[in-house]
Amino acid sequence: MARICRRSLRIRGLPLFSLGHPWSSVVNAEGKLALSLFEPRFVEAAGKLLPPSADARSAARFGYAESYPPRERSAGVLANIEDHRWIEEGHEEFVAGYGSDPQVQVLANNGGRFRILKVREEHRDGIDLYYAHVQLLSERDLQRGCGAEAMRYWAEEVSKGSSPAGDSRASQVKSGTHLLAMVPAPVFESPESWRIIGQVPTGVRVIAMDLPRVVEGYLMVPIVPSGAVELTLFREPEGPMPEVQLPDADALKAAIDGLQRPAGAWRRLCRRARSKAW
Repeated sequence: MARICRRSLRIRGLPLFSLGHPWSSVVNAEGKLALSLFEPRFVEAAGKLLPPSADARSAARFGYAESYPPRERSAGVLANIEDHRWIEEGHEEFVAGYGSDPQVQVLANNGGRFRILKVREEHRDGIDLYYAHVQLLSERDLQRGCGAEAMRYWAEEVSKGSSPAGDSRASQVKSGTHLLAMVPAPVFESPESWRIIGQVPTGVRVIAMDLPRVVEGYLMVPIVPSGAVELTLFREPEGPMPEVQLPDADALKAAIDGLQRPAGAWRRLCRRARSKAW
């Protein structure tokens, strides 16, 4: 029964559109996506989705991909078109320079998040169009214990210092921000990479090197000296930041020398390893 419910949440051949940014950063104050489409490729695609008139009831929808170009396993939002209007040439909102054909304005709301399972790309007259097989995420997928708690924590509106009230906690993370690992957190080679190069143990702090950003549905933040971690696995430490005493050059050199093995020892170790192998 669970498998039937999961399969019922899949959509095939969903046309995709993207501005290359997370949904939350491109919607208006009401949480809706307002688009003014004037490039012929987007107007043509919209014309295939929209009903004949704004008054006609239709289940017009498209997928908003949060990465561009869309990739498998990346995330997005099902955009339900709730209103649209065609703009004729000569109208004050008509954008010149893209021909005389009508343009269109679209208003869409959030119909739920999805993960892309498969992407199909089409080339038409030099234009790249994307269609996807997607899996809608149920409420159970979006609210799982510490994951849901972490998202609420970083989405919480806070006021700190000169930052205005209403900014999310995640938006205040910047270069130099201390972050405390709440669970063992993998360190990736970069925000875009899936290659793990290390792990931050629970209770250990890292320092952000840049602003966090959404990559394939995950909120990633680069850290000092290199690599990136998933922000939702961390919290801001409570209380004042401790002063960190950096070692002087002599102490640092001594520490490095202590980790190095003399060349002769390495050669003997390699000879023993080869003899055991044979």
